[in-house]
Amino acid sequence: MNKNQNYLFEGKQSALYLLTAALLAFTSVAKADFFYTTLDDPLSSIGAPSTQVLGATGQMVVGSYTDARNNTFSFTYDGTNYTILDNPNATIPGTVAVGASTAGGIVGNFTDVNSLNYGFFTPDGTNFSTIDPSGMGVTSILGISGITIFGNAGSNSDAFFTVSSAPSSSTILSIPGADPGSILISGVASSNNLLFGTYTTNSGLTANSNPVVLNAAGRVADSG
Repeated sequence: MNKNQNYLFEGKQSALYLLTAALLAFTSVAKADFFYTTLDDPLSSIGAPSTQVLGATGQMVVGSYTDARNNTFSFTYDGTNYTILDNPNATIPGTVAVGASTAGGIVGNFTDVNSLNYGFFTPDGTNFSTIDPSGMGVTSILGISGITIFGNAGSNSDAFFTVSSAPSSSTILSIPGADPGSILISGVASSNNLLFGTYTTNSGLTANSNPVVLNAAGRVADSG
């Protein structure tokens, strides 16, 4: 019987556009005033709640919208202008952002003219790097946390992670006893720099091996 397991790995280290100004009074209680800006991409379908914020990087908000033809596009917003996020290697529509990080940049997925699926990273919405650990065009980026990019790739949907400074160089994760393709990375815990997620197994509880230790650049330093 399958059981969901949690796992931890040593690692590095949003859907309204929320601007927060914290006003601290000279008391023991902190007071905060919140200012909200509603985003609605002008190219999204009219009258439909089709604009979604995915994250932010630097001064840019990253999101997606659905047009009148039910096609999904991704965009960046600099506080004034909306710009379609368009990977030059993708079909139209074919560029879908899935997350953004102030420290890392924007990540997502795209489909090429051969209907192959790849991941991408862009620091600015203009320059794109392709992510495809297996070299098979079977990649799905799940997100980015800090500088760590994570997803699944290959015919076995292997879990992998990489870093924004070198997105084409990835590390495949493996856990003894985990079902093939069942490992899903969920994110990075900022409090203790642990990469975390879930996996399933048919053999009951599985003891974790030594965690994967990453150095400051996000690369494997010692696997134990």
